[in-house]
Amino acid sequence: MAITLTQIATWLDEAVQAKHDLVTGQAIVRVNGPSAQVEFYHATDAGAIGRLDALISSYRAMLAQGTTDAPAVRPIYFGF
Repeated sequence: MAITLTQIATWLDEAVQAKHDLVTGQAIVRVNGPSAQVEFYHATDAGAIGRLDALISSYRAMLAQGTTDAPAVRPIYFGF
């Protein structure tokens, strides 16, 4: 199924709202995207905010360019 600009705009809105929810205290947020649903945990995890910012930037860039090319998805590893 092809991704439409309308769908990307919806994902952007969801991602912006998810970031707001995360930084205002919600523990887990879920964001839809071309690869599947992604979960982000706790605003105190700086990586979560950074990844959400990157996702928001990629959606904004796709809309600005008028393209539906989905950003490449790479695994993210955490070490504790």
